[in-house]
Amino acid sequence: VPESPLRRLRSVLLFHSLDMWTKPDRMKIFINQVFYNLHFRDTHHVFFNEYAKIIYPILDEGKQMGQFRKDINNRVYRNLVWGSLGSLQLRWLRKEEDITTGKLSQVILTVEYLLKSVASEAFVHHIQ
Repeated sequence: VPESPLRRLRSVLLFHSLDMWTKPDRMKIFINQVFYNLHFRDTHHVFFNEYAKIIYPILDEGKQMGQFRKDINNRVYRNLVWGSLGSLQLRWLRKEEDITTGKLSQVILTVEYLLKSVASEAFVHHIQ
């Protein structure tokens, strides 16, 4: 039985967040390039854009199956997702003290809110 679009979207968002959390050097490069490199658009924007679009087929399938709201604009939602997760990761980089214990709950709560923002009324109760 294939996973539902809702579960696949959750998996992608959690994987990205946990990958960045467990690989701080990769997270630093990712954040510094995406948010601070003025020449990023000229050099690597295409690669990041393709990476960021991995959620498009999941969103399209979820809309078709009625799990996601049909009025969701994929590009706007993509920007919301990567902006939210990037902002969370930026906070982790800026924190001087160890915030390891709070990171998991921050990731779970952020992903939960992102899923609730896209889920149709009939499927919002499936998000926990």
